[in-house]
Amino acid sequence: MSVWTLSDGNTPILQPGLTYMNNPLEDCQIHNIHIDFEAEDRTATQYGWNSWGQTLRAFMTCSIEAEAGVTYFNLTTTYDFVPSTAQFPTGNYDTQVGTFSFSTRNATSKASLWWGESLLAQYWAYASTLMQDIRQNTGNNLRKGTIHFTQQSGQKDITRLDFWDVDSRFITNTDIQNQDSTWDRSGVATYPLGGSVSDLAAGKDSSTLDLDAIWIPSDSLAKSFYSTILVDLGQITATPNVLTDENALQFFTQNFTTMQKGTANAQPGPAHDSYHALKAQTGPLQISPSIISSKYLCQIPKRKSPGTLFVSILVADLVLIQAAWKLFSLFTSSWLTNKYPEGKLQLLLVDFDKNKL
Repeated sequence: MSVWTLSDGNTPILQPGLTYMNNPLEDCQIHNIHIDFEAEDRTATQYGWNSWGQTLRAFMTCSIEAEAGVTYFNLTTTYDFVPSTAQFPTGNYDTQVGTFSFSTRNATSKASLWWGESLLAQYWAYASTLMQDIRQNTGNNLRKGTIHFTQQSGQKDITRLDFWDVDSRFITNTDIQNQDSTWDRSGVATYPLGGSVSDLAAGKDSSTLDLDAIWIPSDSLAKSFYSTILVDLGQITATPNVLTDENALQFFTQNFTTMQKGTANAQPGPAHDSYHALKAQTGPLQISPSIISSKYLCQIPKRKSPGTLFVSILVADLVLIQAAWKLFSLFTSSWLTNKYPEGKLQLLLVDFDKNKL
């Protein structure tokens, strides 16, 4: 994570760490969102849940107001409805709460996040189903792909299909007979696709991949991720945001019941119907400020009993006395050896004993 301040308002100065002091996050800007599509390259357990899956990544910059002034820092976050840590399928989505749900799910006190989780899960599952349908129905041997979304400058209507600038790459496996015509004769073919979502959804691209059906659900998935991040980061005044706009939320949830008909093993949730249908069962759409906090395990000082203190002091004194005696013995032995060369000391002691007799 990069952390910096601005000198004279323009020159960035890198900082060794972030001193957050429980200050709320401010002015979070999401720069871009990536959706990575994969099939066989996912783990076997993930493949058991869904033959296709998506990993979403977002890159953003936030700031906090600290004692030294405004501090800026970069953040990266990811989302995967069926992550690599998923357990082997043993039941439906609702039985896998620890694997597939937000940790603070609450439909009344945190309704915006509850709907954000629902949007992400529903569009993730729907896009996965569409990718599998495309591969089965077209025979184009799709293997993986990535779509890059960047917000259009000045675009404030999140329901529009020109909200994003879109760039993408898709890879297909090819027949061995056609290997020479693929990229670097690797056996895979790459397809760069870009433009507006509306044009791509209308089939206005030069490829033969027949990906028309995937663009609008991917657009909605990216917008769901975008809005959920803003809620999670506590960006109260940030607009546009699906999860604070009732009309926009209804727009993106109105087809939930239809979308769920073709989903595979990983059943999305927690919402299974539109916002208007479930509005009375959920709380108000709102955002609370977010802070960065850490908990440290501290020991409370506790005085030892008198008996324990006495034994500890006695042992310490005995150790010091023993050390002093060792030093005294070493010093006297060295002094006598220097004063009486080797052999003289022993002879002197013998003569002393004879005279004594």
